[in-house]
Amino acid sequence: GTMPHPKHVPAKIPEDEEERLVFLRSLNILDTSAEDSFDRITKAACSLLKVPIAIVCLVDKQRNWFKSKVGVGDACEADRSLGFCGHTILEDHPFIVEDASQDERFKYSDVVSSAGFRFYAGVPLAIRSECGKKWNVGSLCVLDFQRRALDSNQILSLQMLSRLVIAEIELRDALVRHTLNRISQLNDRAQARAKEMHASYIGQVAHDLRTPLSCIANGLRALSSTPLDAEQLQIADTMAVSAELMSLTCSKAVDAMAIPPPAAAGP
Repeated sequence: GTMPHPKHVPAKIPEDEEERLVFLRSLNILDTSAEDSFDRITKAACSLLKVPIAIVCLVDKQRNWFKSKVGVGDACEADRSLGFCGHTILEDHPFIVEDASQDERFKYSDVVSSAGFRFYAGVPLAIRSECGKKWNVGSLCVLDFQRRALDSNQILSLQMLSRLVIAEIELRDALVRHTLNRISQLNDRAQARAKEMHASYIGQVAHDLRTPLSCIANGLRALSSTPLDAEQLQIADTMAVSAELMSLTCSKAVDAMAIPPPAAAGP
């Protein structure tokens, strides 16, 4: 929309931002629908801290995307460069702004001038990757339209809730991975089965063709030993060569498929 205020300075970008974004995307959570497990936590944050707004916010390349939200209507994302959460992910402790209208970092931002926010408190969501490194993927945050201060118990409550969010993200990630693995296993199995069926079908067809082929070959040999004119002999020869080629192809197919020929019928 509008140009940011010339005096507004966005949060600095983390040093390992590229890797952080790769990790965030690997969680397969951006742009997914609302889930009760997260919504329960944002509702609890509002009632525990008596604030109108609570958000589980994931900090993407240029936007803050809301996995769960209370009090912001239909909004599901905000411009990263204008918001608070870009600052929170640079910390390993809660990031609190008691009155944004008096804070040099935010007083020129649209979130203050247009949206009217005054108070912000966010706890970074640090998720551990498989290699053991922790990445701040976003924050659990609460906001208000009036200035506020949190006491130490309220800060502890927010931290406790943020640990629940982290647990939910990790659980969700494990489930998604498990499901994707399962799908890929089932897919591999289905493909192997299809190959097997295909192989046995080709083997069976090749095997079934051998009998009529040997009849054709025997018939042609019998025909060749009867008086034939030159033209008929040539036709019989061409057919014999074709039958021979076909028989070779069938043998190759049966060998390639390594399908044991059906057991001979008893006497």
